[in-house]
Amino acid sequence: MFEVPKSDHQLDPKLSALSPLSFAALVPSPRSPSTHEPGLLLVSPTGALRHWTAISQALSGARWSSSQAPLLESELVRALHPLSGTSYLAPTSAGRLLVVSLEPTGTKGVEIIARVAERPTGWGGAVWSAVFGAGKGAADPRGGVIALALSAAGGAERLAYVLTEKEVQVWRFPVQGNGGERVVVEHDLFGALLQGITGSETKTSNEDWAINAPRMEVVDAVVAP
Repeated sequence: MFEVPKSDHQLDPKLSALSPLSFAALVPSPRSPSTHEPGLLLVSPTGALRHWTAISQALSGARWSSSQAPLLESELVRALHPLSGTSYLAPTSAGRLLVVSLEPTGTKGVEIIARVAERPTGWGGAVWSAVFGAGKGAADPRGGVIALALSAAGGAERLAYVLTEKEVQVWRFPVQGNGGERVVVEHDLFGALLQGITGSETKTSNEDWAINAPRMEVVDAVVAP
């Protein structure tokens, strides 16, 4: 057993049921992943991050590296997905993606760097910043990213398929996690589902939207090979 990270962010007691245990990922050894013991990376739902260079160190209570993800008020981390051996993706309840990178330090330690995935700087990026930018108030902990899946490892980039309450996004991420990611596809999933329910061949009307939207909830997605 080992101590899970604790965050300075205080969560409303009413939201405790939406805040499960910390998420974990194994970190391959940079020396020889096939023969050396892997490390361990943990992130709590409130964004507290902790890294051990070896699992045995976590079990023995040895020193660790720590950091705090830049979350909004009431925003929760939903999962932790390995992007490469040194970078990870953490979707949140505000519909954002956090990129967590492990950077070696001069003392054989590791620095944990967490940042929000970049969006395009055009009109779409401006809307994203206006809605999900830092300092924009409390996030709904029940919303945001519902599911995330990554394409197979290999090459300099990987695709991330992201399902939110209303849309499907496809991101292209450099595996080093040091920036340069971009959205390559965005599709209004909610509108398409409503159009299928109503049987309309044209865009869903505001009336149909108002009637059917409260009855719909997207709960999961699977990426088919």
